[in-house]
This record gives sequence, C-alpha cells and structure tokens, in this order.
Amino acid sequence: MWGVRINESKDDHDFYTRTNALAHALDTTRSTGGIRNFPASEFLEDVFTVNDFGFPLRPPNHPAYLNTEFMGHTFPTNTTDNNERQREHTLRYARIYDQLASDPQYAGGIGWCAFDYNTHSNFGSGDRICYHGVMDIFREPKAAAGFYRSQCDPEEEVVLEPAFHWSRGYESVGFTQAVFCSNCDRLKIFARAGGTESSRWLPLAEINPNRTEFPHLKYPPFFLDVTHYRAGWGDLRIH
Repeated sequence: MWGVRINESKDDHDFYTRTNALAHALDTTRSTGGIRNFPASEFLEDVFTVNDFGFPLRPPNHPAYLNTEFMGHTFPTNTTDNNERQREHTLRYARIYDQLASDPQYAGGIGWCAFDYNTHSNFGSGDRICYHGVMDIFREPKAAAGFYRSQCDPEEEVVLEPAFHWSRGYESVGFTQAVFCSNCDRLKIFARAGGTESSRWLPLAEINPNRTEFPHLKYPPFFLDVTHYRAGWGDLRIH
C-alpha cells in the first residue's frame, strides 16, 4: 500500500486527489491509503487509514478501514518494569487485536511501534528514550512481543511465551496473575519448590485459552491465578 498523505495532516481535497492519482499512475498493483488522526476526514484513497490510540477502538466508518497506529505513548513499558505493567502492556495489544478481529470491515491494525527509540528532551521518559515498542532499543523483546509471536499457526511454530517474571516482583498488590501467550490448545503447569535437580515436579494446574475475554482471537492468552502457588519460588515448567 502507498501512503499518499502527509502524516496526520488536515484534509486538502485538491492536493490529495493529485497525490492519490499519481500513486495509482506510478504503480497499478498497490492500493493507496493516507494516515489521518480524525475519523471525519474526506476519504479519497482505496483504504481508509487512521490512527486511533483509544480503547475501545472507534468502529469502522468505511468498508476498508485500517487502524495504522495504536498503543505506543498511551502505555510506554520497559523490559524491566514489574509484572503488573508487563501483563497490562501485553493484554492491551490482545484486546485491540480481538476487537480488530470482531468486524470484517477492519482491514487490520498496526501497533505503534516495533522498537523503543531515541527522542528529544521534552518527550519520552526524561532519558530521551520513548519506550513505545514491543521490543527495547537494543531489539530485545518485551512481554508484549510474545503476544505477536503467539498468533502464528502452530504448524509454522509452536509458541509459548510468558508475559511475566517468575519472581515476587513489585506489583502493587503482589504477583497475582500469570499470563501466557501461546498458540497451544491447553497448558499444563508444574513447579518444584526446592529448585534443585532432585526436587519433585508437582502439577499446579491445567489451563485453557481465555476465550471468554478474547472471543475473536484465534489464539487467546492463557491466565493462571498464582496466589496459591508461590511458596518457595522454585522452578516453573509449562507443557
């Protein structure tokens, strides 16, 4: 797809009619779109492309409607943030993609953004870095990257990604809920409190994907209440 508008610019009928026609003349194989950040914009292209950082997302107002930016600055997250924030960061992506999958008029969605990046002094977190990505500035994945990875077909790759650090952590109310991103049908959870090779692996739970909260996702995340399973903080194993 070719973008034929200046990013988040105001409507300009004559100018954007010309840029749209030029893109079609130069390449007849691709559709056109143009990024705006307001839904009442004039629709001149093939796909209505719009940035929407809210949740729930706005309903689509055109047959082909592509959400071209979401998340990012609304919930910046670092790789070292506590489990509570890592979990919420991951689940916000899952909620948005669940909504995008709920209506065929949504042509999809593109999260802002892949990687954290350098910025200027009066933006970001005071250290001139925007923590808007699902990977950090060194391309190390955050928990939310595991959600993206989990949405592939298991024939392509079997995915099991924890959206937490297995430790007491620094949640406001303690580590209460473990979220797993996976394209598996069912997970079996085991732990060994001693944390040594001779310790026995004890079954904790068997869990299914959460299709109640995410009815439209092909591979919803899994949830485990860990308030009863934290004694000893030994090793964790998932099958």
